[in-house]
Amino acid sequence: MAGSLTPLESRLVKAVEDGVELDVAGAGPVDEAAMRSWTGPTRTIRAEVVRDIVTGRLVERPDPRGLRLRGVRVTGRIDLENVSRDLEIRLNHCYLPDGLLLNDATLISVSLDNSWIGDGIEAGRLETRLLSLIGATVTGAILLSGGRVGGVQCDDARLSTTSGLVLNGNGLRADQGLFLRNSTITSADEAASIYLMGAHLANLDADGARLSNSAGPVLNANELRVEHGLFLRGCEATGAGELATIHLLGAHLGSLECDNTQLANTNGPALNANVLRVEQSVFLRHGFAATGVGPLGAVRLASAHFRRLECDGATLSNDAGPAVDADLLRVDEAFFLRDCTLTNTGLTGTLRLVDAHLGVLDCNGAQLQNTAGPAIDAHGLRVDQGVWMGGGFTATGAAEHGTIQVPYATIGGHLWLDTSTIGSSSGGALIDLDGTTYIGLPRPGRLSDWLRLLRRTPAYAAQPYQQLAAVHRAAGHDREVRTILMAQRQAQIDRRAITGWDRFWTRLTGWTLGFGYQTWRALVVLLGVLILSVVAALWAGSEGGLAHTSRTPSVGTPCSTLEQIGVGLDLGTPLLKTGARETCAPTTAPAGQALAVAGWFLQALAWAFAALFIAGFTGAVRKT
Repeated sequence: MAGSLTPLESRLVKAVEDGVELDVAGAGPVDEAAMRSWTGPTRTIRAEVVRDIVTGRLVERPDPRGLRLRGVRVTGRIDLENVSRDLEIRLNHCYLPDGLLLNDATLISVSLDNSWIGDGIEAGRLETRLLSLIGATVTGAILLSGGRVGGVQCDDARLSTTSGLVLNGNGLRADQGLFLRNSTITSADEAASIYLMGAHLANLDADGARLSNSAGPVLNANELRVEHGLFLRGCEATGAGELATIHLLGAHLGSLECDNTQLANTNGPALNANVLRVEQSVFLRHGFAATGVGPLGAVRLASAHFRRLECDGATLSNDAGPAVDADLLRVDEAFFLRDCTLTNTGLTGTLRLVDAHLGVLDCNGAQLQNTAGPAIDAHGLRVDQGVWMGGGFTATGAAEHGTIQVPYATIGGHLWLDTSTIGSSSGGALIDLDGTTYIGLPRPGRLSDWLRLLRRTPAYAAQPYQQLAAVHRAAGHDREVRTILMAQRQAQIDRRAITGWDRFWTRLTGWTLGFGYQTWRALVVLLGVLILSVVAALWAGSEGGLAHTSRTPSVGTPCSTLEQIGVGLDLGTPLLKTGARETCAPTTAPAGQALAVAGWFLQALAWAFAALFIAGFTGAVRKT
């Protein structure tokens, strides 16, 4: 081989022996157009010469600085498969139209910064301190499956394939990390653009990257493990398919940061992080936007477990399903959705938190809207501390069973819910709180606002009223407790929770006794009966309807006014008697007969309302 080397190839051998870089481009252009023009022996080196140098056939004792080459075209595919050598390789600003083969190679480092690699890089089970593609352009696939490298740097790179994976790192181990900062990656593969199934990395940093896949996810990283952080800050990613644009099913991360990230999927979720575990915080804040299509949700966090989840200022939307599907989510500290915007169209909730377990839920300032279903579906939600839905929070839904559905939730602290900003475009229920418990008085708003909200539940349920009464009772608000329990009984009637005789009796006790909580009403009616009785007796006396009885010397003579009043009092009081009727009684005149008949009715009323008063006073009618 040595005798057939071109002058340029001989210069490369000498440069490797001396530990210097062979720079053929100098100050000349090194863009794509210039690289494609590099032809002839003065600008090209054969791939087999590179292999012979690395394997020691042409350079027995290379300088520790290794092979360093710039500004040339390498003809043929560089084949370093199974090569094991303590050597650094730097092919920066080079044109490699046929790519590289590094399968099972062991090298100190491989640098391809700012190079153009046309047919991809096969580096399965590669072991090296560093694989660098900073600023490189790779138009074929990069295979890193099963390899172990210190780090993979693809910052500012342009990676693309017309079909197939761009970067296949199945089982890859990178002790420093994989870096794709400000890179551009495009593909059309159903599996993914970047495939990191079961990979184990120190970091995965794609800040500012532009990622797209017209047939599948841009990142498919099931069971990925990242010791420190997965960074997608300022990233733009567009994918397609049910696997989601970013697919992290069952992954385990130190932290996840996606501030100001734009995710979209044309026919599936934008982010699928079901069963994801993150030791520290997940940040989907400050301009984070996710747009998905379909019933699976724009952002999927089902059964995930985080220390902290922040979505402040995020915009999440889905035309045919939930914006956030977080059933069985666990967040140890707090889930923040402050000032975010969540919109969707679908029978499932815009925000789904069914059976989730959170430290705090803070939705202050959030805007939630669903044109076909509930805004929040949180059946069985458990929150260790408080729930906050104020500060400009709005929720609009179109569900028959409630815009906000949180039945059988357990809230270990305060419930802060702005009752005035919950709406239903279909005229359905506003809230479902049946079985939900909380501590302390609900805020903000007056008691009347909360009672008005409870009248817009899917159906009558006693528990929400009893819970509201319990927290007011604990605060010493006895008057408010009576108001709540009366409202509960009225709701029973209005919503036909009782029928027949029970309904009639409840209506009667409501009007006469305030359902047993305002017994003074019966006394007022008794007073009215008494006044009516006196008026009737005075009228009858003036019309000749009352006269002295045979027990008096003046039998048959008209009764005095005082005696007439006494007769009225006897008619209107069921227990106390003045004795006036023994000396003054109705006559056979029409007025006297009318008074006799009216007396029966008035006495019956008096006895009835006296009995109601006693029943109310003793609490016999206060069943709720």
